[in-house]
Amino acid sequence: MRVGGGEGGTVRIARAAVPWSPHRGLRPPGCRMRRARRWSRLSLDDEIPWELRINAGRPKAYRIDCVGDVIGSKAMRSEELAALAGDIKPVDLGPVHHRARDEVVRLGKATGKEYGVAVFVDGRILSFGGDHENRIDVPPFDAPPGSVTIHHNHPSGDSFSRADLRVLLERPDLGRIDAHGHEGLWASCERVGGSLTKQNAILAVEDAASQARSLIAKKLGRHELAEEVARASLWQVVMSLLLERQGVLRYALNAESIILLARQVLK
Repeated sequence: MRVGGGEGGTVRIARAAVPWSPHRGLRPPGCRMRRARRWSRLSLDDEIPWELRINAGRPKAYRIDCVGDVIGSKAMRSEELAALAGDIKPVDLGPVHHRARDEVVRLGKATGKEYGVAVFVDGRILSFGGDHENRIDVPPFDAPPGSVTIHHNHPSGDSFSRADLRVLLERPDLGRIDAHGHEGLWASCERVGGSLTKQNAILAVEDAASQARSLIAKKLGRHELAEEVARASLWQVVMSLLLERQGVLRYALNAESIILLARQVLK
């Protein structure tokens, strides 16, 4: 998801502008870090400016949770892990929100692209998106602050991306964003308080994403987390929980096993 308008929804930032986190220096055994160039033109759909690459010869890690019983050598997404563990719980969102969810999931399954539906406080809905497989442009809405809920599908079956969270924290008209996987995974974030400036929203999310990736790397280095689980976009759940700890949003996920894994990463 990205903000519509404004130079194609991209921002130019310097790595030096992002506050240094003590977690960023962690490098688990068997891993190497690749840093991006100092100046990057980051789309709101890009990954964080560095990535961990696990060497093939690294020993297998211990599993934390029963989810480890159902994973194999193939890296799976959060929704796949939760489904195999039988841990995706149905959620009652109400008639209008159910209609919005069903629409984005139906269209997403048919095309493999992302779709969005905005739900207003008076029950009106507005559909948009369907142009891209891994992002969606959110139009501006003439609505009271914090009153619009966005439903959108995630064909990947993951929780919130950094772009999702930045849009929620930055846009005054938005109050909540829901992400729906195609097999029933549901994630919801509700902003707490007013919107942030674009710069503060970017810094808050980038720092939480960096900490989440580093904390997972630390668990891998200690052999406390299975590599397959770590590759299942668990960092996105950890990132949302870190922002919840900071008091800027409330996070919900209908898969308790994934939440438990993320909380153990935070210990």
